[in-house]
Amino acid sequence: MRYKPLHPNTGILLEAWRRMETDRSGKSGPPAAEHPSLLENLFVIQRVSLSTAPFRITGGGVAKRLGGEDVDFMDMWRPQDRILCAGLLEAIIDEEQPGILQGIGETLTGNRMEVEIALAPLGKTAASRGRFLGLYQPVTSPMALKGQPVWRHQLTSLIMPEPKSPRMSHLRLVANNN
Repeated sequence: MRYKPLHPNTGILLEAWRRMETDRSGKSGPPAAEHPSLLENLFVIQRVSLSTAPFRITGGGVAKRLGGEDVDFMDMWRPQDRILCAGLLEAIIDEEQPGILQGIGETLTGNRMEVEIALAPLGKTAASRGRFLGLYQPVTSPMALKGQPVWRHQLTSLIMPEPKSPRMSHLRLVANNN
């Protein structure tokens, strides 16, 4: 991904994901262990359909900001933003690369906070293809929420995954000099 994230923690997560992808052989430990401060903002979602992606695991900070763990990732966005979010999840699966959502979280009383959400694919097998590791990173201070949970998010930008390099078929020239 050529894009420079707003928050340094997003960059840390993306770099840890790249190392995890490179070290699939099991040589290194889990990337989160290197950055324990990220744990409260990490989550895992499982895409069930284009309009459904429930949280499977949430860190304490994510659960607190969203008002609990029983939340669907797609439902936290405004209806007009859900199509774009679904497209991003689809692109992440197709390209097998991370993507980023940037937006504004808002409470019922109108308090707002900027967030950056990084999503990275967790597997390439059929069983894990719709699973994503995510980081819900506040960009502005969560104190602006005054202890209230975010009930709606407004998408402000989307950073799509970097496209895969096209596979070049090997061309072989055969010459007959007879």
